[in-house]
This record gives sequence, C-alpha cells and structure tokens, in this order.
Amino acid sequence: MAVQDSAKISAASRAEFEVAGTHHVRKCIEFAIYSAEKRQEAHEWLAEKERALEHEQMSIARGAKDAAWAAERAAHSAKRRATIAVAIASISVLAAVASVVVSLLWKPVAVAISFE
Repeated sequence: MAVQDSAKISAASRAEFEVAGTHHVRKCIEFAIYSAEKRQEAHEWLAEKERALEHEQMSIARGAKDAAWAAERAAHSAKRRATIAVAIASISVLAAVASVVVSLLWKPVAVAISFE
C-alpha cells in the first residue's frame, strides 16, 4: 500500500475518494460499504478535507479583516481631509463676509487738495 505524505491513505484510495467526493464517501462510511481499513482511510481523508476547508476559511477571514482595517484607515484619512476642507471653507466665508461688510461701511473721505 503506497503512503502519500504523512497520512495513511493509499494513492488508489485517495484517488477514489477524490473522484467520489466528500458526500459519497460519507454515505459509503454510513452504510458500511468500505472495509475497516478503507473506512479508516476515508475518515482520515475526510479529516484532511475538513482541515483544508478550515484553513481556507481562516485565510478568507484574515483577508476580510485586513480589508476592513484598510477601509477604516481610508475612512479616517477621508474624515481628516473633510475637516480640513470645512476649515478652509469657513475661513473663506469669513473673508467674504468681512469683504462685504467693509465695502458697505467704508465711506470714502473726500479730501480737498488745493494747489494754490
């Protein structure tokens, strides 16, 4: 019996399980279709599949967490830029109001200059 990696699953059984898929292998275990040795290999193969699925799910979760952190940093940066833009706009409004007030209240002083 050929052993692949550290698992005790023959190459032939592994190939058979891969073709059959997890659902079929579970049914064969449930209905005692496999011999004791093959049933043990099937359990090991299903455990490998579960570990691989868990690893993939953890990778996806890590990627989602990293994306969330990146979005959070982008939101903080956008908030900071928006605050600066509001401050600049407020200063512009104050300058415009001051300009209007000065133009309305400013009375030119007539200076009489004589050149005699």
